[in-house]
This record gives sequence, structure tokens and C-alpha cells, in this order.
Amino acid sequence: MKKLLAVILAVALMVSLVACSKGGWEATLEEYEEFVDEYVAAMKAGDDLTELDEKGEEWDEKLSETLETLEGEDKEKFESEAARITMKVLGGLGDMDLGGDTDTDTDADIDLGLDELEDSLNELEDSLDDFDF
Repeated sequence: MKKLLAVILAVALMVSLVACSKGGWEATLEEYEEFVDEYVAAMKAGDDLTELDEKGEEWDEKLSETLETLEGEDKEKFESEAARITMKVLGGLGDMDLGGDTDTDTDADIDLGLDELEDSLNELEDSLDDFDF
């Protein structure tokens, strides 16, 4: 039984080490890009972003932790790719119709859209602060 437990622990350790290798951080960025794409789609649709904002905070932590494990060229590639992915949010903001239907535009609708834009830009700025460019 002890041998079986030792083998299981050894395999678990190997899996952890592989996850932290180059393939691990690349997979992390792929998952992050899927999240960003989901976020941009929800933003464009005018959906409630509360839950996705919470996931975004989790992603900030995960990206920072991953970045801390990298060095040299891998670190540079990670930072560059993470920044490229994060910039997709700005592209999504540019595509948004902040005023709504032109027949029902009101100052309140526009102010709300501008407030959401400002909040999103502040969140983006906060997430980019974690990266050393």
C-alpha cells in the first residue's frame, strides 16, 4: 500500500512539474484568451459582467503567479502574449454601441455607457499593472 501511495505521489508531482513547463504557461494563455473572448462577447451583448469580473480578478492572480515562475525568453513571450490578449478588451470596447437605439437615446443611456467604458478601462489598466513591459 505504501508503494502504491508513493507511486501516486510521484506521478502527481510529475504532472505538476509538466504543468509548470513551457506547455503549461502556453495552455494558461490559451485558457485566458478563451475567458477574454467570453468577456468581450458578454460586454458587447450588454450582459451583466459581475460574475465575469470576479473571474477576471482570479485570472489576474493566476497570470501573476504564472509570470513569477518564468524567466528569460519564456517570461518575455508570456508577457507579450498576455498583453496582446488583454488588448482584445479594448477592441471590444471600440465595437460597442454605447448609445443604444438611436430612437431612444437619452443622456442617461450615454452616461451609463461611458461609466461602463471607464470602469472597464480602469480594470484593464489594473490588470496591466501586473506586467513589466
